[in-house]
Amino acid sequence: TKTVGGSFTVKGNLTNGTNNILADGGFTITLNGNSTMTGTNTGSGKILFSGGTSAHSVAGTGSYNNLELDDINGITQSATINIGGTLTLTSGTFTLSSSSLTITGTTTLNSTLIFSSTSGTKTFGTIIINTGGLMSFSAASALTVNGDLTLNGTGAISGTTGTWTFQKVGGGTISAASSTLTIAGATTFSTSYTLPTTYTVNTLSVGTGAAITNAGTVTVNTALSGLGSFV
Repeated sequence: TKTVGGSFTVKGNLTNGTNNILADGGFTITLNGNSTMTGTNTGSGKILFSGGTSAHSVAGTGSYNNLELDDINGITQSATINIGGTLTLTSGTFTLSSSSLTITGTTTLNSTLIFSSTSGTKTFGTIIINTGGLMSFSAASALTVNGDLTLNGTGAISGTTGTWTFQKVGGGTISAASSTLTIAGATTFSTSYTLPTTYTVNTLSVGTGAAITNAGTVTVNTALSGLGSFV
């Protein structure tokens, strides 16, 4: 285990190999280059992608903890990524690839997250999209949400999506500041959720034992199915 004693900047690339533990000690590791994590990153601090002269890349079948992007050059996923903590996009575009992505904690978007491929599983905890934040689907990628979905201010979802599977243990909430949310794809609810005042989706399925609390108007453009209930 290597434990960081203070915040510092890596001018080049960061590689943490298999069986190695990088403990951030609650500090910030600013990275100007790329990152490959086949070991484990722990701690309450973060790896901050910022600086440098070109787009960053991030990869690794190990486990990151907290990641933040604050760089107009952006970042590209180059292989499988596992994030045990949070992902925060402050500025710059994060482009997801055909590889799998798993985020256990909260994803906070103040800039753009692009889904560019239908391949690879994409799994999230809670998703918060703030003003300036955007989930952009250039490919109809499917995703699983193990938490809530919140749109604040002018935060938005664009493009035609694949299937969203909502499955927060104990139930969750989908909310939008404008009280209106449209998802141009399918949604499957495996657990109970409360919807915003106006919710529009192409297809909607409610699983056995799940209950959907309708706060106003739900518009389903194509098909409604499942053995769950609306309340």
